[in-house]
Amino acid sequence: MNTISLKLNTWVYDELIDYLKSINGIENVEISNDITIYYDNISLKVIIKEIYLFLNILNIPSILSFDKHLNNNLKEYKIVIKNLCCEHCLMSDIEYLLYINGINSAYSNYDFDDKDEVEIYITYDSLIISKEELDKLNKEFNS
Repeated sequence: MNTISLKLNTWVYDELIDYLKSINGIENVEISNDITIYYDNISLKVIIKEIYLFLNILNIPSILSFDKHLNNNLKEYKIVIKNLCCEHCLMSDIEYLLYINGINSAYSNYDFDDKDEVEIYITYDSLIISKEELDKLNKEFNS
């Protein structure tokens, strides 16, 4: 069974628990400060789209952080975005990282006031994704 914890930049309703539990492949859902989803045989993209659909935020990036709860060969990496456009760009970047195989978690120090030198802290499985690939992402996020 897989686990994903998400922190969203939107209000999360308790009704989301029942909605997600009704989807084949989702075994359990817990909501506290984060949404934690236990799942099997369903893709992360489908889970995220279902959450966005339920919350009526389909075209609004809303993921502030995630954790896939992996434990193998984890290393830390920091992406520094020199001059962030806006918070939606940051959340788009974090969502992009969510779908990359080997990236376990990502969160940011962004405070919604200062858009210079925004840091995204990542943990990754060094056997699946290399530091060089993360360096390329760092450059991509700054271009």
